[in-house]
Amino acid sequence: MIWNEYRTLLIISANILWQTSERLHSRNFEETAECTRLRSEILEAVEGIYSSAASLFPTKIVKLIDTSRPMMIGSIEMVYVFSFVWPLYCASRTRSITKIHRERLRNMLRQVGEMAKIPLALSLV
Repeated sequence: MIWNEYRTLLIISANILWQTSERLHSRNFEETAECTRLRSEILEAVEGIYSSAASLFPTKIVKLIDTSRPMMIGSIEMVYVFSFVWPLYCASRTRSITKIHRERLRNMLRQVGEMAKIPLALSLV
């Protein structure tokens, strides 16, 4: 769980650096070594978030969420599943990822919303 928070922070920081560097560089920033490094760090963080969320689905989430009763607010299960919403959203909104990556992340976010009945996840798709 804490790794996804770290990856999310890395994505946000890398995007800020990217935007700042684009404005400060006199030449095309996308052709620089810094851009290549930022792109690879972002992609690595996105893949990490996706793989950790994918390990939760579909077998583990079914065990975590008892469909016969709603999840209690503040329960461990709710906190665990909810902790994937923000990282998946940030990863799906970052620049320099392919359309396929974006679709996979949004589908995962949709699954979190539908299976765990979290409206926020559905509204962020």
